[in-house]
Formats: sequence, C-alpha cells, structure tokens
Amino acid sequence: SFAQGPLKDAPNLICTPHTAWYSEQASLEMREAAATEIRRAITGRIPESLRNCVNKEFFVTTAPWSVI
Repeated sequence: SFAQGPLKDAPNLICTPHTAWYSEQASLEMREAAATEIRRAITGRIPESLRNCVNKEFFVTTAPWSVI
C-alpha cells in the first residue's frame, strides 16, 4: 500500500485521487487509434507512439520491422 511505501515521505510528491470516465466519442477514438497502430505493426511500420520513446534509436534498430 502507498501508506507503507517508499514514496509516502517524499517531499516533492503530491498525490491526488484519480477517477476516469470515457465518453462514447473518446471510446470510439481509442478503438480507432488502437486499430491504426495494429495496422502499422502488421504492415511493418514503426509505431506512432514511439515519438516519445527515450531509447528510440535502440528500439528501431532491434525491432523486427527494422529488417523489413
């Protein structure tokens, strides 16, 4: 539990409660985005989500699609 964890006394940490809810439109957009990424993977293209990848160069050179 958080109360017994190492972060409970961190002076630079603010914990807030979180709840999430998705609208029908958000749910549709999420499914479309997932389908797009699946199509990218199936056709051997690099996932769009790699735009924020810390070690993108390593990932791209060792990924299965790097030899396609």
